Amino acid sequence: LSSSSAASDVYKRQLWECESYLQGEQQEMVELYSSRGLSVKDAEKVVNLLSKNQKLFVDIMMVEELGILPIPDLNKSITFALAKTFSFFVFGMCPLILESWLGDNMFVFIVLSLILPYSMGTFVTKYKQKWRGGLILTTVLLVFRIIIGCRILSLFTSCISF
Repeated sequence: LSSSSAASDVYKRQLWECESYLQGEQQEMVELYSSRGLSVKDAEKVVNLLSKNQKLFVDIMMVEELGILPIPDLNKSITFALAKTFSFFVFGMCPLILESWLGDNMFVFIVLSLILPYSMGTFVTKYKQKWRGGLILTTVLLVFRIIIGCRILSLFTSCISF
């Protein structure tokens, strides 16, 4: 039995307990919160508010009572991973494809190598200021290209010196 399978079983059990015996689960959470320093009255307010949303309440019970983090939605994770992979592939290949169409125009290649990662960074960022995501991704890729370029140059010069 895997840990995710066990967590899923526990989640289903907690969900069933909430559906079948909500008052008992609410009381457990009130006791837990009051043992952590909240007054009983405040703990009841918090629990009554949280228990209005069953999924949220079960997630919080899993963490607070049992120390088990909520199970991520696998479909969302796979979709997110595929979208990220696709965007990195598309934005990474664009400068190479355009460079082959444009010939040896190094200026256009450099400009595209800066603009495309910036636009991808602003597109996929979680920052409120979209420009930060673009700047961070452009900087990381630029440093990576410089490091790789220096390694290739040092390998090239070491091959010539023989």
